[in-house]
Amino acid sequence: MRFYTALFVLLCLISCTSENLNTLESDFTETLPQEWELSSMTLGMQPGSVSGDDLPYQETLVLKEDNSFLKTRLTTEITVTGEGTFRFKEDTNGSVLILVYDSETILIESCTGEKIIEKFLVKNADQLAGGSAACDGPGLFYIRKY
Repeated sequence: MRFYTALFVLLCLISCTSENLNTLESDFTETLPQEWELSSMTLGMQPGSVSGDDLPYQETLVLKEDNSFLKTRLTTEITVTGEGTFRFKEDTNGSVLILVYDSETILIESCTGEKIIEKFLVKNADQLAGGSAACDGPGLFYIRKY
């Protein structure tokens, strides 16, 4: 009897996680395309953050209806773009937006060593958090543009 109870509880948990992910995906994909803008960053182990005109570059992320994306970084000297596909995943930290780039690029801020993957924690419908702060790189915070 305990086996069946444990199996039932496990199936309920899997179902709930799947429903949460489907809800997150629906919330995002029903409102595509979306544009996100880098709003602030932390600078590694240094205290505080920078935002607005103090940012070393401007960056946008556009999520398109066909699950592709375009990320653009503007500095005073150069414009860099990267593109690929995106998907959502639930992990222990919550909902995660995963960008899979078509090729390696300097746009990717990650501590994982995955050369074409960048991950963002979905803080809410209007905020993303990413970057490589865990390995002394910048923490990146994006807000959704309407």
